[in-house]
Amino acid sequence: MAIITILGEIMRLLQGDCLEIMKDIEDKSVDLICTDPPYILELHGGGKNEYSNRKLTDCHIDYVSNGFNYDDIFEEFERICKTVNIVIFCSNKQISSIMQWWEQRKYSVTLLCWKKTNPIPFANGKYVSDLEFIIYVRGKGTYFNNEMDFKSKSKVYVAPSVHHKKRMHDCEKPLKLVKHLLLMHSQENDVVLDCYMGSGTCGVACQEMNRSFIGIEKNHDFFNIAKNRINNHQWQVKLLGE
Repeated sequence: MAIITILGEIMRLLQGDCLEIMKDIEDKSVDLICTDPPYILELHGGGKNEYSNRKLTDCHIDYVSNGFNYDDIFEEFERICKTVNIVIFCSNKQISSIMQWWEQRKYSVTLLCWKKTNPIPFANGKYVSDLEFIIYVRGKGTYFNNEMDFKSKSKVYVAPSVHHKKRMHDCEKPLKLVKHLLLMHSQENDVVLDCYMGSGTCGVACQEMNRSFIGIEKNHDFFNIAKNRINNHQWQVKLLGE
């Protein structure tokens, strides 16, 4: 485990299996879970052309495309949240099962969408892959930023994906998108958990927005990428502040 203190906030970065690590997190201690777990993806379609191989850089790879155990993970989510307040990125094939899991437990569930302005340009025999889906789950009394303007409350967020040459993780999400979600669903000094941390985008967003952060990543290489990224961002923030 690595513990990094940044500008008065505690950034806890933990390497290992998130299910096992979450068992050590106290009941009702997390304000928001914002995470991007492994998708379940369709690996067919798209045609045979020069762009087809780019599927490998858009999450069509084993370690992020075989899904995860909803029951075990979501039960931990429910236990550690002060009030259920969860943002989950998912694939089209996961929408119904994830929403149903939470709806059966009487939580409010909303489907959000990230529309990419720069999707991979192949669509032979299929629709363009210009959408990714986000499920928002909330319990009674959960914080929601009603001070945001009408446009910011749209269920569709429009932004480019991170260019494949600049990605530090195969499924890296844009920092602005993550910051938007944190602004909508958390407040300053809240504790935010990302149990599939990847390259640490959520941690960087928490640094910039004065949130505490718990990041869990199983993959050793990505854990080090996230740790270094957050550490380096600490110094960038200090330099800009000076």
